[in-house]
Amino acid sequence: MEDQADLLAEKTLRAKCSAGMYNFSPKARNMRRRLDNLESLLVEAYSLPRRDPRKMTVRNRMSESIQEFTLHAFQVDGYRCRLPFIRLFFSILLPNKDKPSSHEILFIPEWDSSAQSDQQEQEDGIFKYPLILFRATDKAMHVVEQWLEQAFDCYLVNLSFQRPVMEGLLEDWKFHLVDTPPTEDMRIKVPNSRQKEIAGVTIEYEFKEAELSQLRFTFGIKQIIDIHKKLSDNKLTLIEALESHLHRVVRIKVWKLKMARITLDDFSIQHDGTLKFINGLPRTNLIRYLKRLTSLEQSDSRK
Repeated sequence: MEDQADLLAEKTLRAKCSAGMYNFSPKARNMRRRLDNLESLLVEAYSLPRRDPRKMTVRNRMSESIQEFTLHAFQVDGYRCRLPFIRLFFSILLPNKDKPSSHEILFIPEWDSSAQSDQQEQEDGIFKYPLILFRATDKAMHVVEQWLEQAFDCYLVNLSFQRPVMEGLLEDWKFHLVDTPPTEDMRIKVPNSRQKEIAGVTIEYEFKEAELSQLRFTFGIKQIIDIHKKLSDNKLTLIEALESHLHRVVRIKVWKLKMARITLDDFSIQHDGTLKFINGLPRTNLIRYLKRLTSLEQSDSRK
C-alpha cells in the first residue's frame, strides 16, 4: 500500500468523530454495491440527470454529472494502526455550473502501538475510524453521513476543539524545537505547493462579550525558546509559560479566555473544528498530531 501522507497536508479540513463502522472496508465483498448506493443518494440529493440504464456499462457512473468517484486505501508511514487510511473522493458538475465541485473525505484509523506493520482486519466487524476529516459542502457531507448511517450503522458527530486539546497539540509541536531538525525527505511535501517558512506560534483568544474583538499574539521561535527556558524551573508547560509572559506584558489573564485558534509553522487548529496540516511539516509531528486527535473522546472535544 502506498504512503500518501501528502493527502493530509495543505488542505483546510473540518473534523468529525465516529465511534465505529460496521464492515467498513474497501475489501468488503459488498462495498461496490454500497458505493453504488452512495452514488444513487447523490443523484437524488442533487437532482442529477440519470444515465440511460440500457447504455450503462460497469465503468459508467449513474449520472454523467458525477465526473469522479473513487474510494481507496492508503497508509502514512510511521503511523501504527490495524486499519488503512481511507479516502473517498467525488466531483459533481451541476447543470448551471462551469466547473465541478470536488468533495473529499478522509477516514483516519486509531493509533495502535501493538499493531503489526501489515494492517489487519477487525474480527468483530467494527472498524474504528475515530477521526473523519473532510473538505466538502454541507450538502454533500450530509449525503455521505446518511450513507454511512444506512450502510455501516455509523453516526458522525461534529468536533469542536477545546483548550485542553489545543494545549496538548502545542506541547506535541514543541518537540521539534529540541529534536534534530528533520531532513527534507522527512517532511510531508505537497507537489506544486509552497513550503511555509518557520514563523513561530500565533494564539488567538475570544472574549465572551460579543462586542469585544479577539486578541492575537505571535511569538517567534527564538522568543518561545527564551520564554520557556526562563520559566522551566517552575515546571510549566509551554502554554503556561507563554501565558505567564503575556500576563506580565498586557496585564490580562488570558488563561481565562476562550482559546479560538492556534497557528504553528506546520499546523493550525480552530475551536470550531477546522484544522490544517501545513506543507512541509515534519512527519514526526504529523504522527504526534494524529495520535492525539484520534485518541479524543467525544466528550473531551466538547469540554
